[in-house]
Amino acid sequence: MSDASKADGSTGWFKFFSNSWSKKGKVGDDDNWGTRDLNTCCGKMDMKIPSDIAPGDYLLRAEALALHTAGQSGQAQFYVSCYQITVSGDGTATPATVKIPGSYSANDPGIKINIHAAVDSYVAPGPKVYAGGTDKKAGSAACSGCEATCKVGSSPTAIAPSGKLTVGNDSGSSSASETPAETASETTSDAGGCVAAAYGQCGGNGFSGCTSCAVCQSSS
Repeated sequence: MSDASKADGSTGWFKFFSNSWSKKGKVGDDDNWGTRDLNTCCGKMDMKIPSDIAPGDYLLRAEALALHTAGQSGQAQFYVSCYQITVSGDGTATPATVKIPGSYSANDPGIKINIHAAVDSYVAPGPKVYAGGTDKKAGSAACSGCEATCKVGSSPTAIAPSGKLTVGNDSGSSSASETPAETASETTSDAGGCVAAAYGQCGGNGFSGCTSCAVCQSSS
């Protein structure tokens, strides 16, 4: 496209990177998954943009798929972020594209799946990875590149109901410091100060747990 800042996602998409699944345990819960690789590397994942694609402006769509309730149609949870990027270089390739919505179905085998039973194969939803891209096997490699900057205690931490900010340092130990009053008040709005863990569930159909979300801060 001529200007990524005006992209609305209605044009075609192609997949250049995937990190989905590999067999490890007796049930899917214990297998290797791309989201586990993300957790191992402090939420970072290197994705090499194919060097042969034509230069220009692109809208990059990063997608993580939670499958813990995906045994029923429509219950898989997509977490999507988009980034406006400009690609330079001397490539000329223009990969075939698909439409979103249209390329996914609620009943696709990679979207409707019971991971609490044995999983013998897994097909990531959407199109196949472009030939010049990367189809990574989950759990197959240690953190590398940007991922390798992951350090114990460097990931975001949460505000506790007491109003203290617990911050991990590089050695893995922790210390506490006072947080702004307005930040602390956000985490104690529920009766009894019940706060969901950072990145944990704090709402949704049928949910009966804590409904205040922990406020995350950088530990840098």
